[in-house]
Amino acid sequence: MANQNETPKKEKKASLKSMKAELRNEKTEAPEERGGLWRTVIGKVKKYKTQAKTSLLVRSKRTEKWHKQAAEWPLKFLAKIDRLERVAGDMTAIQAKTIGHGYDLMRTVVTKVDDIADEVLTRAESRCAA
Repeated sequence: MANQNETPKKEKKASLKSMKAELRNEKTEAPEERGGLWRTVIGKVKKYKTQAKTSLLVRSKRTEKWHKQAAEWPLKFLAKIDRLERVAGDMTAIQAKTIGHGYDLMRTVVTKVDDIADEVLTRAESRCAA
């Protein structure tokens, strides 16, 4: 009987090595079950792919905001000088637009890679079912 004062051990997050070991242990000899194993693997890959895409897109928006703030900080001080106020404002707008385009491009690439990965995984899944 376990002692009530003992604290439960924290479960470790699944690492790539532990996932591989788990899948190796689940291997069976029957071909029907091997197809099921591959469907399980593909399902897990799809889940991780979706989590990675979501994480990248959310973090890119946050990083873009910080990047714009850091880039405009020196220009705020230049804008306090009367003769440089207009030029500093124009430079801030140009920087914000340029930084925005860079992050938009990165988000577009992430989305396209996600679409390609979906297509590849769908084909792999259909081959496993056949």
